[in-house]
Amino acid sequence: MKFLFVLTVSLVAVFAVEEYVTGHENFDAVALVNDEKRLAEFTACYLDKGPCNEISSAFKNIASEVIREACAKCSAKQKKMTKVYLDGIRVKLPQEYDEFKRKYDPENKYMEALYKVLDSA
Repeated sequence: MKFLFVLTVSLVAVFAVEEYVTGHENFDAVALVNDEKRLAEFTACYLDKGPCNEISSAFKNIASEVIREACAKCSAKQKKMTKVYLDGIRVKLPQEYDEFKRKYDPENKYMEALYKVLDSA
């Protein structure tokens, strides 16, 4: 019986999906996108063209992995935030969006898969 319990716990641990913990899981991405000045500042952080605040820095630290792994460790809420942000810069800051893609997906290998995941979330 003890063996079965240990085996079950071990399997749960192996199959548990790790999620990102940024400390900003309740960040309002819609408000950010609706404030074009803040959106530009936030994006400048991602592009190494401006200072980062605590929130943009936390998200920037995981951005490469999020894109490369199609948000595999993102919670549903993080997927929504990512989609809102990317859609926002694509529409409101198209030049910065292109720079963002060149920086985080220079070979154009990951964004399509990321958007598929985000669109289905």
